[in-house]
Amino acid sequence: MQACGIANAHDMAVLHSARQLSALPIDAPVTMQEYINHGGVLWKVYVIGDRHFIVKRRSLPDMDGQEEPLLFNSHRMQDIVADESEASGSDEAPDLDTVGAFCASVGRRLGLTLFGVDILRESRPGDPPGTARLFAVDVNYFPGYDGVPDFHAQLLAHVLGPTLPLKSLPLNGNGNGLTPAPLK
Repeated sequence: MQACGIANAHDMAVLHSARQLSALPIDAPVTMQEYINHGGVLWKVYVIGDRHFIVKRRSLPDMDGQEEPLLFNSHRMQDIVADESEASGSDEAPDLDTVGAFCASVGRRLGLTLFGVDILRESRPGDPPGTARLFAVDVNYFPGYDGVPDFHAQLLAHVLGPTLPLKSLPLNGNGNGLTPAPLK
């Protein structure tokens, strides 16, 4: 299967019927998954070794299935994400223990220590608070890590960790993670 190395790997479509699918000029392998209404909120989970970081992002708005096809590139979504008035999804991050256990399982099964997972919390009118299901909709083998505090220092500590004790690295604490200290 082709992946992120090809030019159109991030071209996507939200379709609502077989008719809409048959009208698309598809010339490459595709992956299909059900669209989950999620209140316009996506949770990016970034994993570095045994640590994970959850970052909230705006996402596609909820849909009722009557819309025209939505064609987009997932690397250029600023014009199609839900605006603040449409983003009805919860500001509360998914449960840290649940996400941590899921990420540990993904890491073990795929043999990865650096990866990202996109998680949605299903948005269904009338559901009691705390009952929404979580869906992992994408696993990235090396994501951008945007929003992870002190990413470079954390990456360095993870990569060198097995070979060099953390206390011997030239790092300074800043209260938010680790930052490189000036080399002398």
